[in-house]
Amino acid sequence: MGDVLLTLVSPFPRRHAPALHAWLTTPAAPNFDDFHSSDYANFLYALDAKNAAGSTFAALENGKPIGFAAIAPASPVLAFFAGVVIAPGFRGRGLGRELLGLVWDELQLRGFTKATASFFADNAAIRAAFESAGAVEEGVLKRAAQRAGELVDMRLYSFTASQSDKT
Repeated sequence: MGDVLLTLVSPFPRRHAPALHAWLTTPAAPNFDDFHSSDYANFLYALDAKNAAGSTFAALENGKPIGFAAIAPASPVLAFFAGVVIAPGFRGRGLGRELLGLVWDELQLRGFTKATASFFADNAAIRAAFESAGAVEEGVLKRAAQRAGELVDMRLYSFTASQSDKT
């Protein structure tokens, strides 16, 4: 992975919201497509809601954000990844894998036994990040999302704590 050392902080620092908004609206294949991302006011509202509803983790390099993962707890043991983004200049270097692994470790420390994500089925980059971090594909949700006015498939991936992890 090189010279980047990730520090995990939560919630996502609001002062870095402009950078995160830029990552989400980058035309070159963003990791996560949030319907709130095009309008900055709606984006800030969504970020604040994600911070309040669960945990929004930022991956920092020298104090500057280079990644983001929003978590939405569904129950005392189940959490959902509500968004995962790696800054465009840092993609393809294993940072997604590292960020997902750090977040999953933190969720387990908080008592979660499962964390699930769904994302566009054709997003090979995020699929590779989840697989390399140890998540397992649980299936495809047919025509479960809309992108550019078209219904598209979503992949469902999960991290699950093994029985031996519960000691």
